[in-house]
Amino acid sequence: TLRRDAHLALAAPPEDLVVGDQLGPWTVERFLARGAMGAVFLASDGQRRAAIKVLLQHNEVTLHRLRREAQALRGLAHPNVVGFLGAELTGAQPWLALEYVDGQDLHALLLQRMRLSLADARPLLLDVVAGLEAVHAAGLTHRDLKPQNVLIDSRGRARVADFGLVLPNNASLLTQSGLLVGTVSYMAPEQVRGEPVGAYTDVYAMGTLIFHLLAGRPPFEGATVYDVLFQQLEERAPRLADYADVPPALDELVASCLAKRCDVRPGLRRVHAVLSCEADLQTRPARPPSSEGLVRFGDFVIRERLHDTRPWRRYRASGPEAAEVLLRVAEGAPARYAAAAA
Repeated sequence: TLRRDAHLALAAPPEDLVVGDQLGPWTVERFLARGAMGAVFLASDGQRRAAIKVLLQHNEVTLHRLRREAQALRGLAHPNVVGFLGAELTGAQPWLALEYVDGQDLHALLLQRMRLSLADARPLLLDVVAGLEAVHAAGLTHRDLKPQNVLIDSRGRARVADFGLVLPNNASLLTQSGLLVGTVSYMAPEQVRGEPVGAYTDVYAMGTLIFHLLAGRPPFEGATVYDVLFQQLEERAPRLADYADVPPALDELVASCLAKRCDVRPGLRRVHAVLSCEADLQTRPARPPSSEGLVRFGDFVIRERLHDTRPWRRYRASGPEAAEVLLRVAEGAPARYAAAAA
C-alpha cells in the first residue's frame, strides 16, 4: 500500500499550480509529469507551446541544478537537442521553459516493443550522436543519457533532453554530500568512482543505449543497485552480438564504447561513422552465435529476453540438443526457473 500511495503522489499534480496560472509569459494548460524534485506542465504564450519545469523542493541543491540546466541550454541550439525558451530563477517559484516535444521517449518505445531492429534504431541513434556532439562542442558533458532522456518528436526525430546533471568537461561527479548522481545502469566506471567526467563518459552511455535498444536490456543488470555498480567497475560488458543479430563492426563499436578505461573508448565521430556506414551494418556475422559468456540456468542458455510477467522474467532460451524453449525465471537467490516448449 505504501508503494502504491507513493506512486500516486508522484503521479498527481502539485496543488500550488492550476490550469490558467501564469509563469512569466506562459499560461499553464495542463499537468504533464512529476518527479521527486519537480513537476512539468504544458503551457502556452499564445504562439508557442512549452514544457515548463517547476521546482517542488525549492532548496540550494535543486535551484543550483535548475540554474545549471538553464545556463547549459541557453548556449545550445541544435535540432537534436530540446530547445531553451526562457527561465525565471530568482523569484519565489523558479521555473524553466523548454521546447515542448509532442511525442514519446525511448523508454516508452522500449516498453511497447521490448527491443528495436537495427533499421529502426539506427536513425534514432544517429540523432542522439548528433545531439551529444553539440553538447560536447559547447564544452559540456550530459552525464545522464538514458532512454527516458531521449524524446522522439512527431517527425520521428530524436532529441536529447534533461540537462539537470550537465557539467563542464573534466568536472567531478560527486556531490558535496558525497552522493553519486546519475542512472546506475548507464553510469561509466569513472562516474561510479567519482572521478572527473568528460565526453568519454557520454560515449559509455551511448554504447549502453545502443546495447539497450538492440538487445532489449542494458549490458549490466542486478537485483540491487550495488550489484550493478560492482559490474560497472569489475566485470567485462557482455557482447551485443550474443543478444542481438548485429554486424561485427557494430558489435566491436559497442564493446569499445563500454571499455572500463575511458582513454580507450572511441570518440563520437567514430560512433557516427560506424552507424552511418550502411554497407557495414548490412553485413551479418559469419560465425554462428556462441553460448560462451551467455547467462545459463541449468541446461538452458538465454537467447532473448521477452516481456516480463511478474514475478517472472521471461526468456527465449536453448535447451539440451539446441531445442528452443520458453524459460521463466523468478528473482531471488538461488534463482528458480521453469521451462516449457516454445
